[in-house]
Amino acid sequence: MMKIVVPKWQLDNKNLTTIGLLVTIIAMENFFYLIPSDLYIIGGIKYSDIGLIFAWLWMLYEFIHFNFRFDKRESTIPILFYLIILLSSISGEYLLGQPILLTIRQNRYLLTCMALYYIVLNSMYFGELDKRDITKIFVYIAVAESVLYITQYFLGANIKFLNIAVDTRYGSARLRSDYLFILIFMYFCLGRLMSKKKYIFISLIGLMNGVYIMMVVVKNRAPVLIMLLTFLIAYLLWNADISKKVSVLFLLILVGVIFYHTSIIQDSINTIKYGDAIGTQNTAIREVGRRYYLQKIQQSPLLGYGEPNINYGPAYSESGANFNIFLADNGIFGFLYCHGLIGGIWLVLLFVQMFKQAFSLLKEKNEYVFILYSSFEFLNLYMGMHWYYYYALPFVLFLCILNYEYNMRRS
Repeated sequence: MMKIVVPKWQLDNKNLTTIGLLVTIIAMENFFYLIPSDLYIIGGIKYSDIGLIFAWLWMLYEFIHFNFRFDKRESTIPILFYLIILLSSISGEYLLGQPILLTIRQNRYLLTCMALYYIVLNSMYFGELDKRDITKIFVYIAVAESVLYITQYFLGANIKFLNIAVDTRYGSARLRSDYLFILIFMYFCLGRLMSKKKYIFISLIGLMNGVYIMMVVVKNRAPVLIMLLTFLIAYLLWNADISKKVSVLFLLILVGVIFYHTSIIQDSINTIKYGDAIGTQNTAIREVGRRYYLQKIQQSPLLGYGEPNINYGPAYSESGANFNIFLADNGIFGFLYCHGLIGGIWLVLLFVQMFKQAFSLLKEKNEYVFILYSSFEFLNLYMGMHWYYYYALPFVLFLCILNYEYNMRRS
C-alpha cells in the first residue's frame, strides 16, 4: 500500500519573517480599507498609524535576529532620502516657520517605507526572504484588493463597506483607491506571458484583471493612457519570432480600436487636445498649479519648502491649497516644491538605477516586468508620482525585488 507523505510546515525564522512582513503590509494598506483610517485609537494615534507601528516592530525584530548586522548594498537611496527630508524640513522652518518635527511627521509613511526598503533587502541578502516570498505577497494583496474593489464597484456609493471615496465617472462608480499592488502584479503577469513561463492561464487572468481595475474601477485617465503606452513598449521590446509578433500586432490593433471608443480614452484624448473645452476644470487648475510651483521653486531652488502639514496653516496655505492647488495633482512639480533640486537629483539617481538594473535583467534574463513598470512610473512623473504621494509601499517592494535580482546576477 502506497504511503502518502504530507510535508510538515514549521514556523521557523524564515516563515516568521515572511508572515510578519505580510501582516505589516496588510496593516500599512489600512487593512484593505475595511477600517476607517482617520479614527483615533489613543491620543494622536490613528488607525492608519497601526501599520507604521507594525513596520517598526517588524524591523526591530529583524535587527535583533541578525544581531544588528547590515549589508551595505543599496543603502544609498534610503540614506539620501532621509537626508533630503531633513534638509527640506529645515528649509521649511526657515522660510515658512513650520516646525521640523511637523514636516517629518507629515513624511512618516514615506520614511517608514524607505526604512523597509533597506531592511527587506537586508533580510533578502541574509536569506530570510527571497524573490518568491515578495512575489507571493504581491499575489495575495493584489487578489484580495481586486475582489474587494470589484465588489465595491458593483455596490456603488450607496452601499459602502470600504472606507474609500466612491464617486461617479462615465456613468458608473469610480473608486479612489490604491492600485499599485494590482498594477505591478499585472506587469509580473504580462512579463510571464512574454517570457513563455509557466502559469500562462493565471498570468492571462492577472493581466486582464489589472486592465479591468485600471480602466473600469479606478478610472484614472493619465495612468490608463500610460499603462496602454507601456503595452506598446512591451510589444517593441518583445523577443519573439516574426509570426507571433504579426499575430499579436493584429490583436493589439483590434483591442486598440475597441479601447479607442471607450469614454475614458476619448475623455483623455480630448483633455490633451482641447483642455477645458471638454467641460472640466481639472486641466486648467493643474496648469495653474504647475506655473505656481515653478515660480515658488525659483524662490527656493535648492532645498524647497518641505512637505506642508495640514496642521500648520501658513505652510499648508503657501502650498496653494487655498486655491485648490494640491501637490499630488502636479506630479514632479509638487515634489520639487517640497524638496528642491536636491530632491530632483535624488529622483534622477533613483530612475537611472532602476533603468540600468531593469535593462540588464531584460538582456540577461529576459525579464520584462522591471522595465515595464519602471517605464510606467517614469512616464507618470509629469502628472502622477502616485507612489510618492499615496502608495510608496508597493513601489518600495518592487525596488527590493529589482535590486535583489540585479545584485544576485552580479554575485
